Amino acid sequence: MFSIRQERLFSLEEILEMSPKKSYPLIFDTLDITSLLRVVSKRAILGAPTRLNYSAMIYSLFIRVIERIPTIKDLRKRLKN
Repeated sequence: MFSIRQERLFSLEEILEMSPKKSYPLIFDTLDITSLLRVVSKRAILGAPTRLNYSAMIYSLFIRVIERIPTIKDLRKRLKN
């Protein structure tokens, strides 16, 4: 088995010191969420509308962890504001 070592682009301290407008693109540019999108994307006609922005929902869950937002309800309030 091969082991590939990737050097870090920025430290966690640098990310925390940046404003969210600067730090979130740095984090999300390195993430590949295509496998997550395949799992959560809707394939059936019945149920929730198909025009939902699933990638934005996934990113908001990551932001919830980064910003230490305790509940989904609090995340929804934050997104509305």
